[in-house]
Amino acid sequence: MEGRLSTEYILEQIKTGTGISKDFLQEELIKSCENMKFAFSGLDKLVLNLRRNGIKCVVATDNMDTFRKYTIPGMKLHDIFDDFLISCELGVLKFDIDKERGKILFFDTFLSKENKNYNQVILLDDHTDSGFYASKGFQIFQIFEPQELKNFLNLIIKK
Repeated sequence: MEGRLSTEYILEQIKTGTGISKDFLQEELIKSCENMKFAFSGLDKLVLNLRRNGIKCVVATDNMDTFRKYTIPGMKLHDIFDDFLISCELGVLKFDIDKERGKILFFDTFLSKENKNYNQVILLDDHTDSGFYASKGFQIFQIFEPQELKNFLNLIIKK
């Protein structure tokens, strides 16, 4: 997830360990990535509504190179989201921090490029903060169920 291992390498390891054809493994992986579904029907419309209201919507994911190669085009995510922060491309995970410098490594380059501070963004995630993010003004709202996400996005739209 930090970009140290490629899909190619992992497929080769699985092939070696199982004897399953690498081509078959890759075909199945691609199908799986391309056919992912949103957490609930209509999520794409809610995100587009947020964007029409001037809210930038960015996917932040701890994921492999398969996300950009297969999932984004397969789900047509470029048509829905403004940008993508993917751990394998950034070389760090979402919750990697540099306490000494007071930095949230995953988001710093993007926020700098966007001319934004930690207190100007919200992260909706299934993980929560150990306190460091909040101390920097970075808001994380922990989401467990699709309905919670739907309710939260509708609240933002109504504001």
